[in-house]
Amino acid sequence: MAVINLNLTNADNSSPSQQLVITLQFTLLTNVASPAAAHKRQMTDDVSDANNTYKKMKLMSGVGVSDTTSETDVWLPLIAKIKEFINIAEKIVEVHFFAPAALTVITSIPKVIIAQINRDSRIKRLLVSMNDMYTVVIEAEKADLGRIASQQEIIERMISQTTDCARFIHKYAVNKNFWIRGVKNLFGTVNEAIKTYEDAFKNIREAFQGTAVLQTETLVFKVLDDINHMAAKIDLNNIHYAKNARFDSDKGCLPGTREAIISEIIDWVNHPIQENFPRVFFLYGVAGSGKSAIAHTIATEFHKVKWLGSSYFFDRNQSESLHAGNLFRTLSRDIADLDSKWRESLWNIVKDELALCSTNAVKDQFEKLFLQPGQQLDRIDPILIVIDALDECPDKDDHCRRNLLKLLGKSKNIKRIPKNFRILITSRPEPDILEAFQNRQDNVIYKAMPDTEDDSTEHDISLFISNELDSLDEKLNSRWPNREWHQLLVNKAGGLFQWAYVACSAIKDGKTGHSPRQKLNNFLKSVNQLDGLYKTILQQVSPSSDKECMNNYFRVMGTILLAKEPLPISALIALCWPGGMGDIVQSLLRPLGSLLHGVTETSVPIHPLHISFRDFLMDESRSGEYFIDQGQQCEYFTSMIFNVMSKELKFNICGIETSYLLNEAIDDLDDKVAANISVQLAYACRFWADHLYFSPGNLILLEKMESFIKNSFLYWLEVLSVSNEVGRVDGMLLDAAQWMELHNADAKFVRDAAVFCTTFKTILVQSTPHIYLSALPFAPQTSVISRCYWPKYAQLFRVEYGGDETWPRVQQVLAGHTSIITTVAISPNGRLIVSGCSHGTLRLWDSATGTCVHGPLKGHRASVECVAISPDGKFIVSGSEDHTLRLWDLAKGRSVYGPLEGHTNRVTCISISSDGKLIVSGSKDHTLRLWDPATGSSIHSPLKGHRDEVTCVAISPNGKFIISGSWDHTLRLWDPATQCGVYTLEGHTNGVTCVAISPDGKFIVSGSSDHTLRLWDPATGSNIHGPLKGHRNEVTCVAISPDRKFIISGSYDHTLRLWDPVTGSSVHGPLEGHIDTVTCVAISLNGEFIVSGSSDCTLGLWDPATATGSSVHGSLEGHIHPVISVTISPDGKFIVSGSHDGTLRIWAPATDSSVQGPPEGHIADVTCVAVSTDSKFIVSGSNDGTLRMWDVETGKSLHGTLKGHTNEVTCVAISPDGKFIVSGSKDHTLKLWDPATGSSIHSPLEGHRDDVTCAAISSNGKFIISGSDDHTLRLWDPATQCSVYALEGHTNRVTCIAISPDGKFIVSGSSDHTLRLWDPATGSNIHGPLEGHRDEVTCVAISPDRKFIISGSSDHTLRLWDPTTGSCVHSPLEGYTDRVQCLAISPNGEFIVSGSMDGALRLWDPVTGRNTHGPLEGHTDAVTCITIFSNGKFIVSGSDDHTVRLWDPATGTSLCGPLEGHIAGVNCVAVSPDGGLIVSGSKDNTLRLWDLANIFQKNLSTFDIPSSLSFADSFPMDRQGWISNHSGDLMFWVPPQHQSTLWRPSSRAVICGKKGRGTLLDFTHFVHGANWENCEKSVSNSLSAIPITTSTGW
Repeated sequence: MAVINLNLTNADNSSPSQQLVITLQFTLLTNVASPAAAHKRQMTDDVSDANNTYKKMKLMSGVGVSDTTSETDVWLPLIAKIKEFINIAEKIVEVHFFAPAALTVITSIPKVIIAQINRDSRIKRLLVSMNDMYTVVIEAEKADLGRIASQQEIIERMISQTTDCARFIHKYAVNKNFWIRGVKNLFGTVNEAIKTYEDAFKNIREAFQGTAVLQTETLVFKVLDDINHMAAKIDLNNIHYAKNARFDSDKGCLPGTREAIISEIIDWVNHPIQENFPRVFFLYGVAGSGKSAIAHTIATEFHKVKWLGSSYFFDRNQSESLHAGNLFRTLSRDIADLDSKWRESLWNIVKDELALCSTNAVKDQFEKLFLQPGQQLDRIDPILIVIDALDECPDKDDHCRRNLLKLLGKSKNIKRIPKNFRILITSRPEPDILEAFQNRQDNVIYKAMPDTEDDSTEHDISLFISNELDSLDEKLNSRWPNREWHQLLVNKAGGLFQWAYVACSAIKDGKTGHSPRQKLNNFLKSVNQLDGLYKTILQQVSPSSDKECMNNYFRVMGTILLAKEPLPISALIALCWPGGMGDIVQSLLRPLGSLLHGVTETSVPIHPLHISFRDFLMDESRSGEYFIDQGQQCEYFTSMIFNVMSKELKFNICGIETSYLLNEAIDDLDDKVAANISVQLAYACRFWADHLYFSPGNLILLEKMESFIKNSFLYWLEVLSVSNEVGRVDGMLLDAAQWMELHNADAKFVRDAAVFCTTFKTILVQSTPHIYLSALPFAPQTSVISRCYWPKYAQLFRVEYGGDETWPRVQQVLAGHTSIITTVAISPNGRLIVSGCSHGTLRLWDSATGTCVHGPLKGHRASVECVAISPDGKFIVSGSEDHTLRLWDLAKGRSVYGPLEGHTNRVTCISISSDGKLIVSGSKDHTLRLWDPATGSSIHSPLKGHRDEVTCVAISPNGKFIISGSWDHTLRLWDPATQCGVYTLEGHTNGVTCVAISPDGKFIVSGSSDHTLRLWDPATGSNIHGPLKGHRNEVTCVAISPDRKFIISGSYDHTLRLWDPVTGSSVHGPLEGHIDTVTCVAISLNGEFIVSGSSDCTLGLWDPATATGSSVHGSLEGHIHPVISVTISPDGKFIVSGSHDGTLRIWAPATDSSVQGPPEGHIADVTCVAVSTDSKFIVSGSNDGTLRMWDVETGKSLHGTLKGHTNEVTCVAISPDGKFIVSGSKDHTLKLWDPATGSSIHSPLEGHRDDVTCAAISSNGKFIISGSDDHTLRLWDPATQCSVYALEGHTNRVTCIAISPDGKFIVSGSSDHTLRLWDPATGSNIHGPLEGHRDEVTCVAISPDRKFIISGSSDHTLRLWDPTTGSCVHSPLEGYTDRVQCLAISPNGEFIVSGSMDGALRLWDPVTGRNTHGPLEGHTDAVTCITIFSNGKFIVSGSDDHTVRLWDPATGTSLCGPLEGHIAGVNCVAVSPDGGLIVSGSKDNTLRLWDLANIFQKNLSTFDIPSSLSFADSFPMDRQGWISNHSGDLMFWVPPQHQSTLWRPSSRAVICGKKGRGTLLDFTHFVHGANWENCEKSVSNSLSAIPITTSTGW
């Protein structure tokens, strides 16, 4: 018994003391067997009692009956009439399921009706209208029940309209302001909304009486709900939603069947809302017992009354979509369509945590997407959720299924579900599912199908069989008179609806040669219920005695079961009988419509209708002679797949019209794919390797594999490219190679094909035509792929010079970040790479395709300093300079938790425990914090102890201790269980920079700024070995080999060292090769190689086993800025590096290109260049610490590498007579060189105490002047190589110098904001400091007539000075918005040109100080360098936008399009004295020589370039390597290793590292655009038959 007390308050009285308080008491009885039925009976019985109780309670209140009787007098009789109406309605079969719904809703109204404010009279009108409507129906029923039954549509409308009106009244009373706004928006006033309901009830009444036509249903509540929350619904489309999860009304029970169990479920749903009433109904039974039909029926009926929250029907044939990971987000989205509060709450949850929209984490979905929105519900009616076939949730080893059962099997979780929720779950009795729901009777109704009444089950099957086979009654009676056949079938079904369904379907099917009588007779003879039935049907279609028929059966049915995804008949015909015998397939499958889905349509995928049939065929003990042996069928299926590819693959299979567009830009590509790639070909191209891998290695398959790879390989890549399936390539070719090697076949071709795909992955993913146009030409001519396919395609460009001799080490360049990459990590399965950058974003990359799969992931407000990936690969944690951490879903790239706040300064380091349950972070705030990744919450207060920044942290493999290092010179050992410090490890005499823990957790190694390493015992905190000495500078990184046999360390001293952890001694080292700081190091899991990253922009690979510790494969070059992070994939197959250049690169750790010659060019930034006065040679200086000399005519190196400096070269100059060169360096010295021999003339010129920033030679060559960061200038005598004077006066670094043409004075600029004039004869300060600039002086020049000096500054201005007086001539020359970076004065002194960080150049009149031209716009980044031709007719500028530009000083216009070619900023430009040559040096480590005649001949205007031209100087290259013309058309793609070395049409030479003279292409026969298809050549020629031309073909 349950008692409901309702307190009714008359809100019309303004005085609290006069308010009416009335208590109504309803007594409800519940019946466990049929709770809802008891509820209905008791509700009616208690109506009169409630009325009496009301009268008593009102007297207690002291208020007269007249105050409130009007409402009650209408309300209580209305309930009684609704009850009577429902008793009538339930007699109508079509509405009996949902008629009680109206009663359940309407009986909740007394809780709110009288409490609603100022609307009593209006609500009363509604009640009167409803009462009148039901009175008419009840009176009509007494006169004529048949009339009622004939008015089904009107009866349904009454129920629906009543339910909607009750919801409206309830919602209005609970939240009046909301509904006043909503009603006003739609109806104008509340009165009008209520009037709409009254009119609807009146129309229904009149329609029932036959005096009016039934009008369109008016669901005011639903319309208002939809309007008020439409915006939220739109946003919820981001939540991933499972396809085909919904119920199917056609699959429900036959009317009149399964009534007992259906009624029990309906009663359970309709039971009064109670806290302790079971919310879950678990219905289980064997396959074929009719569970799913019941689920479809229940879902269908409750959908009609809008009580169905959601339905989710698992299906093993659609497991990719219908899995546990999609369950709760699909349920939640459906419920959001039903309930506005849920929808609003759900939107508020996911808008700030987008990761929830796609996460597969079942627990997170349950908590955030299900329970949280449920807390906001205020519905007065139940919400039903139907989950069918839980046993078909992907299998028991799947963590999502385990987690789902764990959630549903816990009582505390079920009790947290809103009490008005009802969850119906059906399943086969699988052990893990039964275990989850057993012994949960207080929360779960546990119902087995066999427990239902046997008589009712037999009755239901009898009705079903009658319904299905009555049309065959006469035919069957001739064999079994008086419908004996009917009862025989019922008995044979044995209570299994699946048996009855299959049998009836097969008997009705007229597509076999057997009559219905024959088939029925065979079924009656079958044994073992379903198995026997399946075997009987198969026997009728394919008799086991008919060998040919059985062969056909195995061929077709084997293909159906072996297929990785269902295939339609058309595809099965093409695979099984490509010779045109498709009628065999159809004749075999069409009679099996009772067992297989899709057999009547040629384009519908075929799969077993019921999982029990698949199980039957795969189990030999059950299926016997019809058993499908996958091993035997695999060979045939694989052979047929190769036949399909051989027949259907072809060149340009989709008929792509132009090569100018990326695949994604082809509007009708999907249509082309559908029209030209058959289902069977698409399947074959995706899955041939899967089937080959499990096939025997016979000669036929080996020959087909060889034919495919030699003839159809590129065509196959086409299909994968247009189908977005390129990610499969690597795995498929690896499987194929392993299969061939397993069967003693040569897999060299396949492995070469795999390298081809890896190298050109960008092309495969982005553009199908360029598989031929760009990939094939750049493949090494010695490669197997090139030798096979190059002769077939004659109309391609050709690599004339600088091509790869072997496959390159760099496999992919991942470009996307627009700032410095600060950190990199690889997922445990090696499939995803995560990178963080200084802009505060992360990106997730697919290691197989090189594409950015997620990102930029935004959230951090400052640089991402560190990232880590959980051991199970589920989440990423990132730490930032913004003081916070964030957790991200690795698979979906969405934020899970964050920001995790607590640190008060930047997060410097992160570690995750091996079980993924703990995160530890270190910070510049001197503390560590522990975090729970399951909740994103801080576990404890900060771990305090360090007195300075925490630099590094690690968690032991067993999770029992944490080690941290700090700038306070110490390490600390912490216990994560107690959050207490255990030991302080002291010994280092400077900051601890890095730490590592051995795999067994038995020792710790630390590196320090004190140049040493130390080994520690974590058990005692004692120093085992150390200090380990050897490095000459700070130790930057350290790692321990997986077998604990060696330690590797890297240092600022440019070297690595190997150490023995047992003895603490140095094993190998120093390992030399890098020319700058070693920033990072990693060891492969098998311990076979080490990879190091360096500030010299390279990676080094090292063999730890070699006696000398020498580099294994030389350096991996390609980055154009320091490498700061490196990591190795778990399988050791690739290396990922991140760099300050904003890119990641994926490298092969070992290829045939293991021996590399010495570099022919610089391997770091070219910082400075100069051209000799006779224009015969160029000298360049670089950050690699070397100079090089180059022949102007040939571009060849003259004397190799000029070595001597020990740090970056900052400046270089050539004497006017060309007899010596001077260079300055960050090693604090200058050096003199003999250009005739390339040798050093003298030992370094020493004297400066800091970096040399600038140097110049006097016009007579008698002295050299240098400036330095040590605030001084020095005057040197080149004859004696001695310092003459030290010029002191500046108070900050000297940034720039100039010598007057007559050599009589020197001017210097400084970071101290001033200039100074010096006398070289005496070393004295003539004038100065010259003050005026408000920031650093960046550049300075002296006019040819010595009449003025011009200076530029970081204060955005230039200033003109009189060298005679040292005074400022004009007010500041203004106009720039950023730092003035460079300037030059024309040879005649008539104009000045300057360049700025804002990207603009400006021309100035030195007489007036007026800006004569400018800003000269064209550069898109900082202008870094400027020079003027000796005749004054042209200006040349270089920029950080990677380009060089020519300008006309007379007009201020650009003379041609930008000179493209460099792939990084241009640092310096120079012009030969004869004006025929421009030289540019770049951060991409290259020099480019530009021929002025060619520039004007080929690039007069970008608008004059014909569209047919293949290449021009001004054609830009994007970060991925695509060259496009000025219309944006894709011309061709350049691999990463050739991007910085590619010759441009006007290039005289490109001088670069290993490539020497760069990469020269011949475009003589190149076809592109609409003509690209002409590249195919049908006649095969040998490689040597293709002539090698010396023409550049521009």
